[in-house]
Amino acid sequence: MLELKKVYKSYGEQEADQSIVENVSLTFREREFVAILGPAGAGKTTLLRLIGGLESPDHGTIRIDGEDAGQYTEKDWDEQRKSQISYLAQECTLIREATVIENVELALSISGESGEECRKRAAKSLEAVGMYRQRHRKISQLSAGQRRKAEVARMLAKDSRILLADEPAGTLDSESTYQIMELLKEASKTRLVIAVIHQTELAEEYASRIIRMISGSVLDDSRPYSGRRDNNSRRSCAWMENGNRGIRSLAEDIRAAGAYMWGNKREMILDAAAWSLMIAGVSSAVMAGGIKTAVILSAILTVLIGILTYLLRMRRAGTNEILRSMGMSKRKLAVLAGCGALLTGGAAAIGGAVLSIAVTGTPGQMWICAVAGVGGILHVILNLLLYFCTGK
Repeated sequence: MLELKKVYKSYGEQEADQSIVENVSLTFREREFVAILGPAGAGKTTLLRLIGGLESPDHGTIRIDGEDAGQYTEKDWDEQRKSQISYLAQECTLIREATVIENVELALSISGESGEECRKRAAKSLEAVGMYRQRHRKISQLSAGQRRKAEVARMLAKDSRILLADEPAGTLDSESTYQIMELLKEASKTRLVIAVIHQTELAEEYASRIIRMISGSVLDDSRPYSGRRDNNSRRSCAWMENGNRGIRSLAEDIRAAGAYMWGNKREMILDAAAWSLMIAGVSSAVMAGGIKTAVILSAILTVLIGILTYLLRMRRAGTNEILRSMGMSKRKLAVLAGCGALLTGGAAAIGGAVLSIAVTGTPGQMWICAVAGVGGILHVILNLLLYFCTGK
């Protein structure tokens, strides 16, 4: 099902290259719990990222169901991460502005599940990890351990064939650690689970196979698989269909974007409100006939837009990376950026016009409509530029 043959990965340039993964050849069963052990810098995380398509090997072959993953396009990898590969990174990859259950539902929505099914599976997965009571909390309100359990719930909620977990119990207490390890062990009865684990005792207790790495190479494999691949007839139909079905409909893209925007509704409302106030200030100054005041306010508006652009760019870059790791394609990100820009830009234009009319008491003035319209268009352009400038 999953095979790595003489895989190399290095970082650096020419003579300064540092080999992270070196000559790794492994074959994994369709259903097993594989623990990867090794000291820091052994290449464990890089190996997981290579399997998940988040990085490309310099040399060697990665085969999935007999197909050379080196021939996958970026879109093909998006399809795999969307429904067939779930990746749990070492650092927190939850969207902080959304609630716990919205984070889980978003991953399911990206994979193509319906709204009702997303809610049911998200609730069931959160209950399994003991996070159901905290489902409506913002991520910023959770402890490090709770955030980790929410990420595990998101990973397990997807019906993926391959689960990749980098230190799944890294920030958990003893009780929660055993709970999560039991869940991964149970998942390995029907799926392939590959986890980087630092505690040898945990690996020996829960994993069915232990791979030890050092300096980028495999030092030992407790249960290597060298037999013939499982019968092709068992290959998941969903895997093949998702890989070949082509671009999903625009309606599905908009639904996925809607799920994300609903999870970030507070941020979008504040964004639109801030722009409404700026638009109202400029248009009111123009209506009052104070050209000097209008110029000053326009300058202030420009500075505020610059600051807002910088802050949004920093946040958008991180969010885009998280969404891509869950399988959201560039197309969906573009639809998300467009929908968000149009929604908040339109709200800002309407809000700015209403506020201007309320302040000046002169409804129907062309100046108000013009300033509000220009402000709304600027907002749309800004958001679209942010998409194109931040790690699409």
